[in-house]
Amino acid sequence: MRASRMLSSMRPWVRRIPFPIRRRLRQIFPARARDTEPSAKPATPHDLATHADLRAWLKDAVGSGVPLVDGPVGRLPVDRSPISRDALDAYLSVFEESLQSLLAPLELGPEGSRRASCNATGPGTFALDVTGAPRPRRWTVTNRSQQAARGVRFQLGGRDWSTREAMARSACGEASDDRARAFAIYRFVRDHRVHGPPPSDHRDDPIASDPVSFFHSFGYGLCGNAANVFAVLCETVGIPCRVWNIQGHTFPEVCFDGDWHVLDPDMRVFYPERGVPGSALSMEDLVRHGAALLKRLQVDPVFEPQRETLGRALSDRDRHRLVATGASLTEALGPSKTVAYDLLPGEALEFAYASRGPWFGCRRVLHVPQSPPSRMAHVRSRVDLRPGAVQRALGATGFSSEGDAVRADAGARLVVPLSLPHPIVDAWIEASPNGERLEVTVERSDGSVVPVVRTGATPERVGLRAALRGTEPSSGSRLVVSLAESALFEHLTLVLVGQVGATSLPRVAAGNPSLRVDGEFESLQFELGYDESRDDLAPPPLLEPAVDAVLEETFCFRWSGADDAEYDLEVSAEEDFAVAVSPNFERRVRGASWRPTDDDLALLPAGRRYLWRVRAAVGLGQAEAAWSAPSSFAVGMASTYVRRVGERLRAGATHHTLGTSIRDAEWFEDSAKATLAFLREQGLEPGSRVVDYGCGSLRLGASLIPFLEPEGYWGVDVTDEFFKAGLALLPQELIEEKKPRLSVLTPEVRAQGDAFGADVLVSFGVLMHVPEVDLPGFFGSVAEVMAPGCVGYVQFKEAPELVQTGEMSWSHPAGLLREHARAAGLEADVQSHPSLDPYYSFEDGRSQLLRLRKR
Repeated sequence: MRASRMLSSMRPWVRRIPFPIRRRLRQIFPARARDTEPSAKPATPHDLATHADLRAWLKDAVGSGVPLVDGPVGRLPVDRSPISRDALDAYLSVFEESLQSLLAPLELGPEGSRRASCNATGPGTFALDVTGAPRPRRWTVTNRSQQAARGVRFQLGGRDWSTREAMARSACGEASDDRARAFAIYRFVRDHRVHGPPPSDHRDDPIASDPVSFFHSFGYGLCGNAANVFAVLCETVGIPCRVWNIQGHTFPEVCFDGDWHVLDPDMRVFYPERGVPGSALSMEDLVRHGAALLKRLQVDPVFEPQRETLGRALSDRDRHRLVATGASLTEALGPSKTVAYDLLPGEALEFAYASRGPWFGCRRVLHVPQSPPSRMAHVRSRVDLRPGAVQRALGATGFSSEGDAVRADAGARLVVPLSLPHPIVDAWIEASPNGERLEVTVERSDGSVVPVVRTGATPERVGLRAALRGTEPSSGSRLVVSLAESALFEHLTLVLVGQVGATSLPRVAAGNPSLRVDGEFESLQFELGYDESRDDLAPPPLLEPAVDAVLEETFCFRWSGADDAEYDLEVSAEEDFAVAVSPNFERRVRGASWRPTDDDLALLPAGRRYLWRVRAAVGLGQAEAAWSAPSSFAVGMASTYVRRVGERLRAGATHHTLGTSIRDAEWFEDSAKATLAFLREQGLEPGSRVVDYGCGSLRLGASLIPFLEPEGYWGVDVTDEFFKAGLALLPQELIEEKKPRLSVLTPEVRAQGDAFGADVLVSFGVLMHVPEVDLPGFFGSVAEVMAPGCVGYVQFKEAPELVQTGEMSWSHPAGLLREHARAAGLEADVQSHPSLDPYYSFEDGRSQLLRLRKR
């Protein structure tokens, strides 16, 4: 049965194979005998793409037998040795599947394992019977009434992209101000399009700039397309935007908070100001600083890794220009387009993701060997033109029913408007004219008439792709089916295939399987095919960093997940995740962990609290996975302070209190003597045991070590780099005599506090470099190194409220410090700082002392 079917249909297939596909067939079946003269060697299946006597070869092979050997497509017969009919049938099956994969009309993917459906009898909101948030595979809308449905719009899960305004609202979500809305639109354009050959080669073409046409029909384009769409969406919600071009790259700049900001959805990057998470620099900033700024930011820029190239392009004003503004683009596009569907009685629209098939680009339908962009989808419109209701809706003439068939009189005429609001990439008519001729023409919107084909007695699929090539959405073209003679049709079906942007397909949102339908219709049936399994889309539990952990040095994000799966990771300094810290912290990760590099960590300013979350990365045809519950962490200042100050000292810079190159040696010595005098007034004696917490380069140690008895001084700090420099400034004989103890603060060192038995703890010039997130750790560490009864003097810079006074400096309210000290088990009082130490006098705050006692 299979062989008979193949023999009857193979010849017309081969004759109609377009050259690119025929070339692909030859790659699969390398021809060994293409000569027109008879070959001494019998024809083989390798000739199937071009051999004219295929039928004779198959007839001759049946019964005489052919052995099978491995070939490029399954197992192929290679000579005329005996072959069984079962073996021939298996061979034909392999060949048929291979040929079908190249010649068959669009295959829209597998059915889902379950289906959710509902019937809509008028505009309104309906509930789909969906468990959880499944992965949709196929979405079907069928007009079950006897009347045409007009202007049908539907939104699933609350998402509406039918107009420019609706799309902008959907992109912005709950964003409350222009900054949040601009970043939301940036993420929307970035995440719902891919970089690929543009849908138009004209920059000002509405197809390339209108968000509705772009996202509903394509979803792919180059940098200019992404910039234009971003600008139009921003202007739609009232945010000024403009588009720049530099050295062949185009990107938008948006205005909020009184300044311009570069947000580049094509390169997926913005340029944050150092120390300000979630900020974005302007074009003017990039031009002013060029490559030096990009190097300092450590953000992957345009043309990475050639930062110098971008720097030169930005600094050379002849190489960058203002292309357009969002306002002018919006004005040129005119009124917002609407994506709505007209369905004839019985017509079905089937949406599905497609991994192959024709596609639309640069005003033409492209075929192999050019590969289509990823994330593409198609919608197939299928309508049986036989029923009387359809013919009445179309105003058909000369057609009548005859049982289950349709009688068409001579001169019968059927006009079908091509109303699909997407580019038509394929179309055909399936007809059985029973020996009579069927004439098909396409009347294009420009008035031209394209004759397509006249068919004979053999059941045919009348291909219309060539006549409709490049038909754009709402083009106004129509299909005319007419007959020169009367005919009886057993079936007469029109199939249109439109291209759809994959991300615009209706998808079930987690927890919201509602369906909103608008338009004029009597009864529509909606079906959603989906996979039931949801295990890999569940929010992954977060493991590291621990909740509210204060992190130093490098660290790793880790969550519960599969090592071969992909996840989206996001880190933000904002509760609503409106803006990520930087593009480096909006990333897709393979596996269940990610360790930031030093360049990444440089974009996390210390002393701040951050939120992070993870979700399963979804592919085409999947609903959006839910984010995990956010977890928080903070980046401590200690390691950042050590790293940055150490870099400056190693570069030869001077410092007031650190390193061997002291800025003012006389002040360095006099200020320490003044502090020693104050401590002596408080009861410090040579036999006292003193902890110098944050001893640095021994500014105070240089006076305390000679004053105290041997082994009475214990200096501790977060690094040995500083106190080693201080030892180099002291006489070697003093060190040998007094035997000062110097330690790097570790848990083991802090646990030795009781054993040392300190009477006094001093910490001057340290707390001013401790942000709020580090305060619990600071006072907890101080409490550990203090022995019971020890008195501590901690200098701080007082202000009515916590305020950052420099890149690594803070002023603290006294009440906040007392709370943290008491939480660490310390009694705390504030006393005025003596005016003996000129270093601790500030114009923007008072220098005070926090007097501590360990209970």
